[in-house]
Amino acid sequence: MWVWLVLALLVSWAEAMRRWEYFIAPGVTFNNSEAYNSSPVSSLGTCKTRCFATDTCKAWTVKREAGTWYCLLAKQGPSLTTTLATHADSVYGFMEDSLTGLIDAVQETDGCHYFVPNLILSYQDAKVYCKKIPGFQLAMLKTTMQIDIGKKLGGQANIFGVFVDLLTTSQGYTWGDGTPYTGPVAEPMTTLYPQLGVKTIGFYRSIVNSYYFMCQSTHCGFRG
Repeated sequence: MWVWLVLALLVSWAEAMRRWEYFIAPGVTFNNSEAYNSSPVSSLGTCKTRCFATDTCKAWTVKREAGTWYCLLAKQGPSLTTTLATHADSVYGFMEDSLTGLIDAVQETDGCHYFVPNLILSYQDAKVYCKKIPGFQLAMLKTTMQIDIGKKLGGQANIFGVFVDLLTTSQGYTWGDGTPYTGPVAEPMTTLYPQLGVKTIGFYRSIVNSYYFMCQSTHCGFRG
């Protein structure tokens, strides 16, 4: 029994550490005033481990000031009230469970992480919110698998729909990164975006005034 318990704990710890690696942003830090603990460290790994081992800690940063490397721990991850700034000699990381909402941050079958905050914002404000989370963007569901993921998460959130980053241009539908809306899913996706959106499907583009929205990680994949 104890052997199985130890193995389960080791597997759980290893999996958590792998997923932890997704949420690291070099060259980014938060203000010293947002830290509840600050101390000198000799390595990035030491700081990351300190945060990971403490329930209170939701984010950490290592940065060099006056020739000394410091580890700062914070009680919240990236949010509307968090002030993140660029800093050449720094690394910022945050816990997956710091992203909580209608749907907490979760890694899906396409390898991407998705997150539905408990907020109603305009399309532009939703884009800003998602981008403020390092490594995230307003979702662009470009494949059949991602459409299915979006529909599943929207259903779990028990809401009519979510904003995705789709625009209407003179050339037709265009994703927020400028990619034309084409490919094998073009025809069924067209039916998802009539002039006012379709609540039974649950995806909205930029013309809807304000609604819930879905953030998606910009780097997707599984790590062994």
